[in-house]
Amino acid sequence: RKVGFHKIFSALIDAKRPVVGHAVLYDLLFALSHFEGLLPESFVKFQELVRDLFPSLFCTQFLVKSEPFKFLPRAEDADPGSKRKHRFGSVALGAVFKV
Repeated sequence: RKVGFHKIFSALIDAKRPVVGHAVLYDLLFALSHFEGLLPESFVKFQELVRDLFPSLFCTQFLVKSEPFKFLPRAEDADPGSKRKHRFGSVALGAVFKV
């Protein structure tokens, strides 16, 4: 009988601890479809299911695309209209990890 990752997935759900992933949407779709059953028919229902199972879920890829993480802080002497410099060269996990 194969149980493997299902035990880990169940432990994550039961722990109700923060879960951090990178581009985690695809991982959730895969895990839910394999360990919870059929995926909900709508994205809204999918969001509700994910919130119920993982109340504190963070996607590092989403975070690096968002303020205040996307750009480096503006220098004090910088022109207010000047273009801000991106903090990450890429949103790939390796590039984010290096920063």
